[in-house]
Amino acid sequence: MTRANVAPGCRRLTPEHHRSAEIAARFDGLPAGITRKNQLLAALKQASDALGLSARLRDAIDTLMGWSREQDWLGDGRPIVWPSNQRLQDAWGVTKRQVQNILTRLIQLGLIAAVDGPQGRRGGKRDKDDRIVEAFGFDLSPLAVRYQEFVAAAAEHRKRCAKRDALRRRLTIARKAIRQIAATAIEQQEPGRDWQHWLARAESLGRGRAPGLDLDVLPALVQQLEAIRQDGYEALTAFLKSVETAPSGAADCTPNTPTNQRSADKSATCNDAANESNGRGRPASSRPPSHAQAPAQNAATAALAPGWLPKLCRPLRAYLADDRPTWSEVVDAADYLRASLGISRSAWIDACHTLGRNDAAAAVAVIAARGDEISSPGGYLRGMTGRARAGRLNLMRSLWGLAERRHDG
Repeated sequence: MTRANVAPGCRRLTPEHHRSAEIAARFDGLPAGITRKNQLLAALKQASDALGLSARLRDAIDTLMGWSREQDWLGDGRPIVWPSNQRLQDAWGVTKRQVQNILTRLIQLGLIAAVDGPQGRRGGKRDKDDRIVEAFGFDLSPLAVRYQEFVAAAAEHRKRCAKRDALRRRLTIARKAIRQIAATAIEQQEPGRDWQHWLARAESLGRGRAPGLDLDVLPALVQQLEAIRQDGYEALTAFLKSVETAPSGAADCTPNTPTNQRSADKSATCNDAANESNGRGRPASSRPPSHAQAPAQNAATAALAPGWLPKLCRPLRAYLADDRPTWSEVVDAADYLRASLGISRSAWIDACHTLGRNDAAAAVAVIAARGDEISSPGGYLRGMTGRARAGRLNLMRSLWGLAERRHDG
């Protein structure tokens, strides 16, 4: 005989039933530091994702907990509830078969234990002090026994989520940068490689797997894309510098660099802008403004921590991989951001020379944060630069305005 008959009304025992009963047998009251049953429920809900607990099962536990009483969770008691299947059907809005499936799954997960009566029926009695003296139904003791496990699982899950979110953020930054590098290289006709193929190869990495990317594959994928971005960035930067430094007699054999350059490279903030157009047909000066004309460099941001700026400007955060960036990283992020706003490279260089790199980054952040309020970001930045030369720009007031808007929002 390979299968024994089970007496009518009796539950077929499985290894999972035996395991849940063993967990319940270790119950000796609420864990240290816990005074109410709802604290156990809160711990379970926080760990539900880590445990793979569905919303239906989580709500089912919530309902069962509601039928227990605080005194049932004391050390000399036992939190057993005995609702009928019909009552559970009404509470959960499901069929009798679904009720049985939910209860079976909770037992398999070791969250409740079955306490069967001699006739297989649920029921219980309480004394005059409302304490259980006899009960057959479902024992909720495993929720107290496993409390520390739930707390640890929730903490570990939060750490994994934070790490995964940081990697996904780096992935997004790398992908955006790669697209910008490719667009600039194609526009400038950089001859060193097939940039369309380079972009297609980069975008093919992880394609179709993005929603399911986890810590098993993310680190390697992020490293690949960041290496591709760095390779493309170095190639494009070298090309642009060679164009900028080419002698005037080489104009016929070297591509010209237009003013609407959309590259986020560090050469855009150097002091050599001799071959950049100022947008009115005249070459921009390769020297920064004289001391008499120029404001104090980085005057507005001199007393600010670099992490303060991305807190005021959400678009700037998308180009930063760290919540605690350096000013150099903030300036590089602002360079990428101005390119996405359509601000020309010549306007960015002019702002860096006049305001200083940090204040220029702050000016771009102000423009990006104001969004649709500014119809021409490039023109607005040039206007800010002109007011700075005339000593009429109050960039700090604009930054405080952003801070007040963020606080009010």
